[in-house]
Parts: sequence; C-alpha cells; structure tokens
Amino acid sequence: MKKNRIPRVMIAAPSSGSGKTTITCGLLQILVNRKCNPISFKCGPDYIDPMFHRSVIGVPTGNIDAFFMNKENMRYLFAEMCNQQQRATIAVVEGVMGYYDGQCADSTKASSYEVARDLEMPVILVVNGSGASLSIAATIKGFAQFRTPSQIKGIILNQVSQKTYLGIKQCVERETGVEVLGYLPKQEGMVWQSRHLGLVLPDEVKDLQKELQQLSASMEQTIDVDRILAIAEAAEEFTYEAPKTEIAKEKEKVNIRIAIAMDAAFCFYYQESLQLLKSLGAELVPFSPLFDKELPERIQGIILGGGYPELYAKKLAQNETMKCAVFQALSKRLPCIAECGGFLYLQQTLTDVQEQTFPMVGFLDGHARKAIKRRHFGYITVSMKEVSILGKAGTQIPAHEFHYWESDSEGEAALAVKPDGKRTWACIRQKENVVAGFPHFYLPGAVSVAQAFIEACRAYSL
Repeated sequence: MKKNRIPRVMIAAPSSGSGKTTITCGLLQILVNRKCNPISFKCGPDYIDPMFHRSVIGVPTGNIDAFFMNKENMRYLFAEMCNQQQRATIAVVEGVMGYYDGQCADSTKASSYEVARDLEMPVILVVNGSGASLSIAATIKGFAQFRTPSQIKGIILNQVSQKTYLGIKQCVERETGVEVLGYLPKQEGMVWQSRHLGLVLPDEVKDLQKELQQLSASMEQTIDVDRILAIAEAAEEFTYEAPKTEIAKEKEKVNIRIAIAMDAAFCFYYQESLQLLKSLGAELVPFSPLFDKELPERIQGIILGGGYPELYAKKLAQNETMKCAVFQALSKRLPCIAECGGFLYLQQTLTDVQEQTFPMVGFLDGHARKAIKRRHFGYITVSMKEVSILGKAGTQIPAHEFHYWESDSEGEAALAVKPDGKRTWACIRQKENVVAGFPHFYLPGAVSVAQAFIEACRAYSL
C-alpha cells in the first residue's frame, strides 16, 4: 500500500460555459510563472483541453475519468502519473460539464464530483456572476449541500466587476459559509473559440501565450492564488495500490516499433493509453500522413488516432505516396488500430467541411461525409464479437464517441453499449489485422487489449 501526498485541487463549475477552462489555464500559467511545476488533469474523455495545457502552457497532462476506471485504478493512475513527474509540486484538475453531471441524467457516476470524492480532492467552484446577485448565493448553497461532503472549499466569481464582487462576496460567505477567493472581470478581446469537438487546436489560436500571460496577470490581482495553494496543500493524503492487472515487471521487454500518426489531422490520443503501450514494450514512432512520404522503417504496427482529417482532406488526398504506403502495409496484415479520424482516412473517400470529396487510402470500403446532425456522443462500452488483434471474442473496452462525420459502412464487428444499457448499435470494421471505427478506446481501462495488440505486433513480420 502506497500513499499519495501531492497537493491537489479541482476547478469545477455549475455548468459548461461558466469559465472553468479560462480559470484553469490562468491558474496553470500563474503556477508556471511562479516555478511551481504543476501537473494538470482533465476530468472526462476530452483530449483538447489537455492539449492546451501541454502544448501552450507547457505542463504535463493526463485524463482522469471515473467511467473508464474504477476508484482503485483511478487513484493508482493519478498517483503514479504525479510520481512520474518528479518535480511536480501540485496537481490541478479541470472538471467536466456541471460539477454533479454524470454519465446519465439522474446519476453522479463519472462526474467531476465523483472524481473529487474518490481522490479526496478539494474543489474550487467557478460561478458565472453575470446578471445575478443574491441568486448566486442560492446556487452556491445548493451545490455545497447537494452531496455530503461536497468537497467544495472555495468559490471564484467570473464575469463580475470589482464593485459588484465586494457585495456578492459578503452575501455568499454569510449565506453559505463557503469562502469566496476572488473574481475575474470580463476579459475584453479574449475569445476561447469553439469547434465541433471542443476548443480549437493550440496552434490555431493567435497570440494565445500572450493572452494567457495577460489573463494570469489579471488573476494575480483579483484572485487569492495563495489561498488556493493553501487549500490544495491541505488535501489529505490517500492510500492506493497497483491494480491486479499491472504489467508484470519481470517480463522481458523487447521494443516493438509502432508507427503513430501525429500531426494537425491526427492528434487525439489519451496520454495514459500511449504510456501503457510504452510500458508493454512499444516504441511509438510518430509520422505525418499530411507531410511524410513513407511510413517509418521496420514497424510492426500502426495507430491512426482521431483528429480533424475532414479539415485536411485535400492535403491528405494529395499525399499519394503515403496513402499507397499505408494501403500496402495493411494489405500485408500489418496490425492497425484506427480510431474515428483514422477510420475516415482508411475509407475510399472523405467529404470535407466545404463539401468537396477526396480519395483516401481506400483500404476499407465506404464513403465518409458530414452527418445531418451530430452522431453518437458520450461513453460507451465496446464489446468485440470476433477474435481480433485486440483479443478474444467478447472482449470489452471502455470508449467514447463524439463525431459529426459518418460512414456508409461503419461495421458490425462489435457492439457499442451505452452506460444505462438502453441503447446499443453495431460498430467497428475488421479486415485482415485492422480494427477501425469511430470509438476512441481507453486502454488503461482494458489492459488486456493493449497486451493483445502488442503481441499481435510482436508476431508480425512484414
């Protein structure tokens, strides 16, 4: 049994759009400026906020999710990721949606609250104070008393003026007993743009680092950052132990070279999944389907992750040598996992955001185009119907779907099941040694799947 001692705090909110991403990014930038060496996590299945934290602010990141993992495994993963960053002195966790919102409308399962509770983590609630006064106290009191203990230790008010803040602070603390730690006035000129899958990619936001420095400077003036640090320091240590599925340390690790698509078109990966593959002996070799002409040499597997291929369809189509290299490798039974964007890339054609259609790799029959409305969204469990490079028939994998594109051939090699069990649908194409579909797999939640993929790659001989 081990103990986790790292100071930690969650930034949560009553609902999406309250400002928790802004406050989290500003706080992380402050901590970097103060040389506190933070590590950040995102509750839930989102990959894009961690990309901001990692690429723009320069802090190590991960996802922490109560659907993908049970309590014991979540505590282990959180603690071990913190331990791997030997210089990290504080962990900052960004919540998802509303604080109590879970995988179903009537449940806190997989909510930010459940993560905070299971990691024994104090919470700072970001409340949008625009257009309200006394009602803010009612909102906070309701959140603080909805569950016991709520873990809520402080409040930050967003979108309020200094004059308004002083009055609301006194009222909130008197009526709720919850400490108000500061406010953030409306940030003129700072717009956090959105796209169909979340925030835009880091490289697409002009002068973002400059804006973050301005934001952090403003927060230093209006928010009691030292008090937030004290609350994080007061988080009690918790015990954890390695799960029974932890990889055997004594097994000899021989590097298995696996090509992994990494560029603007393919960039959505769970860092914990990649780290698990590395721990099993994988050498992940990045390549770009946009710019590289050939696959990396001596590879024994390939991963085509999610991303935005629909934004780069013309450029992907023009890279004929890469498309041919991928087609030939897969035709020779190279093991391959293709998730969402990677699945689109393997189709015969892809229609882009301008409704122009371009030829893709063509290894899989099917044509991909934008759906009339958003397709499947949220947590699922994928149950494989057949033996595959992911394991035996019946193998179950925790996963997530969120996409606006569809294919006329999405596959029937697996069954996707919603958490409440009331909705199911066929998914996943399986051809040769390729498993491809819209679900994004979370491998730490199904370690045997990662092991099976590594073994399939180990057995491959091109």
